[in-house]
Amino acid sequence: MADTEESATPTDTLLAGVVSLMDVPWPAAVAVPNPVDGEPATRTLSFIDEKDRQAGAWTCTPGAFRSDHSGYVELMHIVGGRAQLVGDDGVIFSLEPGTMFLIPAGWTGTWNVTETVTKSFAIFRD
Repeated sequence: MADTEESATPTDTLLAGVVSLMDVPWPAAVAVPNPVDGEPATRTLSFIDEKDRQAGAWTCTPGAFRSDHSGYVELMHIVGGRAQLVGDDGVIFSLEPGTMFLIPAGWTGTWNVTETVTKSFAIFRD
């Protein structure tokens, strides 16, 4: 059945808008401070940016950098590119398109981006 106004039903979810990451203007790239390897640069599209939560899309060019998730949990979905997260505990997670991943509060480690990564994300702060 095709979606039409007549067939639409109310839900508890409010859809604020539909975004194609290919069609929106991304902000200028920002160099990652103190990279471990290479010259990675990031861009962030924030859909929500509040004291206790943030959601949006993020992209990063190849390189390596440290990450410290003290005080927040992050849920992400990789929509393009490839990377590895190497935890300080030695655990390695491979990220590729389709990967959904939760980084717990307190996680520390290194991002190794091998192919420009794009992800959607939601952050919940303590």
